[in-house]
Amino acid sequence: MKLSRRQLRRILNESIYKHGNLKLASISPGYNFESEEYKQLATKAFNHYQSRNLIPVIEEVSKKLSINEDILLAILIDEYIRMYPRALSDILIYFNMDQSVGISQVKPGTVRSLSRYLPPEYKKLDIENMSNRELGLLIQNDDRLAIYFAGAVVRNTLNNWDAAFEWIENNPNAIKKEDQPLVDKNAIVGTLYSLGINPRAPKEGEDFRYPKSSIRGMNIKGTADRYRAYRDSELPPDERIFENGKISKKQLRRLIRKALKQ
Repeated sequence: MKLSRRQLRRILNESIYKHGNLKLASISPGYNFESEEYKQLATKAFNHYQSRNLIPVIEEVSKKLSINEDILLAILIDEYIRMYPRALSDILIYFNMDQSVGISQVKPGTVRSLSRYLPPEYKKLDIENMSNRELGLLIQNDDRLAIYFAGAVVRNTLNNWDAAFEWIENNPNAIKKEDQPLVDKNAIVGTLYSLGINPRAPKEGEDFRYPKSSIRGMNIKGTADRYRAYRDSELPPDERIFENGKISKKQLRRLIRKALKQ
């Protein structure tokens, strides 16, 4: 397929020239941001999802697929943080290549077989028989579908690794001390989302009883914890902020009023 200059310019504007992270190194799934930088970028990503009214969609998907809302949002935030350089791959989908696309950065080849997790309106689209280009463009232009596919990947990961998670839960004393922070379920799910690893039996002589989180997975888990604290806050919704250690102007004014009354 040959693109006209106008089409190419539009695609570039939609993918490359966006505000956000532009570190090309983050194309690598193993790239790790500095802790404070990651938190700041996560806050910007959260504000984006909130401004686009996508939090209710994440809640809907989580409920329908029986997955943790906090980890689904945290995974989407992580992909948002990294997606801008990777959004260059959105261009390649026009050439029918199997590339990560959309806000959930899923590959058509990965999610094509997960259409069983989608709501009825999407099941009518014959997604399993779509080309990479057709499905990729559909995901790019439908954030709700992209989020459903992200949820489907998480649900499928939980199903595939259920035995491993059960083993971890039932054998806490068998976890090596240095591995204990790395066997958090949310952190592992966050790790597996980008790696797409399926469980396997250990090779002879290999000490491989349980999956472990990467640093990236731990960052995703940290974002999930932040969102849980935000969601469970007793403050009115318009006074909550998605940032550790900071208070909003409204919160500050409330504190001042309380202090003046004392």
